[in-house]
Amino acid sequence: MKKFLIGCLGVIVVLSIAGGIAGYIFVYRPIKAGIENVTANVQQLEEISKLDNNISNKTNFTIPNDNVLSAAQVERYMTVQKTMKDALSEEINILDEKYTSLKAKDDSGLQSIKDIPKLIGAYSDIIKIVLDAKKSQVEALNSTDFSLDEYNWVKKQVFAAAGQTLTNFDLSKLSNGDTSPVEIALPTNIPEQNLQLLEPYKDNFEDYIGLAFFGL
Repeated sequence: MKKFLIGCLGVIVVLSIAGGIAGYIFVYRPIKAGIENVTANVQQLEEISKLDNNISNKTNFTIPNDNVLSAAQVERYMTVQKTMKDALSEEINILDEKYTSLKAKDDSGLQSIKDIPKLIGAYSDIIKIVLDAKKSQVEALNSTDFSLDEYNWVKKQVFAAAGQTLTNFDLSKLSNGDTSPVEIALPTNIPEQNLQLLEPYKDNFEDYIGLAFFGL
């Protein structure tokens, strides 16, 4: 986070000097406010990164050679998703909007100067929501006896079987100034059983994409 803040401050100071009063009004002031919002949430970012320590099942998951999901695994995974969605209530819509805006970058992957205040503000807005979602996720993982390893493996298989891409925006990487979503490699040889298991969930699967985007 420190590197991220220093980098942003360096950019806006240069821009403000170059643009004088206009630079201050249209660049420095809104970005400075955004940075202050992010700074205020540093502790929440750290808490998000530590919550995985509260997962009860810490066993290493052995990936099956055939990559076939069980019906129980799919049901447990969907239970975790529903638990998070129910806990967030109307906030899930905000998370979906942030997912859409952060994922929709131009071909260069760069943000224009005018987008920076909005981008920084988006981080501040989503941190509390993701923190709340993460807390409910950990509780749901414990209640379904998921280890983090098994959950992440099931998530990849589920997304592949549902015909979806899986993109991840890691909030913890903000400390290194990394603001780029990363597409996660998914299996290409999808077992027929996995396709059948996901069929009943296809109609409402998109309800959970925003959660997965933020690593949940």
